Amino acid sequence: MDIPPTSLESLAVHADRFPDRLAVEIFANRISWRSFHADAKRFSHALSGIGVQKGQIVAVSHPDPYVHWLLLIACETLGAVSASFLDSEDNEGGSLADLLALAQVVLCPDKPRLSGNYRHQRLDSDWLRQVFTLADPLALDHPQVSFEGSRPVRLNRSSGTTGRPKLMMMTCDMQAFWVRHIQELEAISPNARLLVAYPFTVNAAYCRAMACLRQGGQTIFAKADEALAKGDITHLWILPGLLGETMERLPADLRKLPSLRLTTCGSAFSKTLREKTLERLGCDVLFGYGANEVGSAICLIDPQGVGTPCPGVGLRIVDKKGQDVPEGASGMIELQTPGLVSGYLNDAKASRAAFHDGWFKSGDIGQRLEGNRFRMQGRSDEMMNIGGVKIAPDQLEQTLRKAVPSLQDIVAVSTPDADGVERLCLAAVLEPGVKMTQIAPQLAAHIPKEAGPVTAKAVKELPKTANGKLRRGEVRQMFSQQAKA
Repeated sequence: MDIPPTSLESLAVHADRFPDRLAVEIFANRISWRSFHADAKRFSHALSGIGVQKGQIVAVSHPDPYVHWLLLIACETLGAVSASFLDSEDNEGGSLADLLALAQVVLCPDKPRLSGNYRHQRLDSDWLRQVFTLADPLALDHPQVSFEGSRPVRLNRSSGTTGRPKLMMMTCDMQAFWVRHIQELEAISPNARLLVAYPFTVNAAYCRAMACLRQGGQTIFAKADEALAKGDITHLWILPGLLGETMERLPADLRKLPSLRLTTCGSAFSKTLREKTLERLGCDVLFGYGANEVGSAICLIDPQGVGTPCPGVGLRIVDKKGQDVPEGASGMIELQTPGLVSGYLNDAKASRAAFHDGWFKSGDIGQRLEGNRFRMQGRSDEMMNIGGVKIAPDQLEQTLRKAVPSLQDIVAVSTPDADGVERLCLAAVLEPGVKMTQIAPQLAAHIPKEAGPVTAKAVKELPKTANGKLRRGEVRQMFSQQAKA
């Protein structure tokens, strides 16, 4: 069956074919395709009634993921550009301020503290009650903008790996690539029960929910450990940090889920966590490599750290002059997909640095292998030069994770000492009951002697972005402050 290109059209098809079949499960609330379609019509009518129209940028926030989703579908239906944010965000001078400076309309329970030239619609219980009780929803009148490939549809944010997240405009075609790629990679079908473990501010979570909607599968919003314990989840995208926490909270008598399609990405996936996941869930894990600028999990990384681009994905490794490096050499990874954004909004300098001639400069260093495969070696702006020896942090971290089973996670950074000499510093998350002194000899055995004195510190967790990517700058700052104390 051909799936219509818009969410509301897809909902209409599923509501007609399977009106009483489950579409959304949000904790104890079960919503059929008939109800989902009717609610989407109600919200489209309501947003049209408050003046939301084609081309407007609409910032959306609501703690109920079903309400949030309905608001996003309504924006898409009316031709508006949606952008999700969290009520808890309060970063004046940060990416939320950038978003609100562009928004014409803001939909959320309470007006944001940050000011702007936007119109705020308060999503209180009275307003929501009025919308959900609108009679005869299928007869409600509202504009319905058709699919237009080049039309802006979603305002997304970069992961913020190297600092302040940047705003990026996605067109209908770009979002369609994300959704189609996820459907194919993760084999999402009408029989899927997809668990959404993150808010829709995470574009990878939002597009997976959209992929499930398009296919007519069931989308589940619940705590990961509780949903997995029921034994009927078929698909889950989860970052390594939350996956580790989930493995610890699962019941001891959990039934294995060998058919679960579990995908992760973002930060490095340790051997220990992979083995623990296999032991507890009985399923393998797809580890994806991608970026918000190009798409989610557009390359797959095997347990040995070797990456392979998915079909339709362009990948090349180039030197400082932009020339392809020979096999076995290392260079900058550049990526190209139909989901590639054109640049960062209102940031020409950053756009020129990251995009050129239809390619995205990932900022990652990789070694070119045979057959267009590659091996990740770290960030280009994080390559360490210690004692005259260049050390790729990702490669060192991967070596240490394999060598020391009691490591849950580890990050390597360099900071200058009192004499201005760069020193290697390690921040490690250890298995319960393990002390740093116990594993220090194992770590030392796999660190280049040229690195000199090493500072190692045990931490409860590593600072990461919402997409699970490591904030190395914060780790570096922690060691810098420690050196000054």
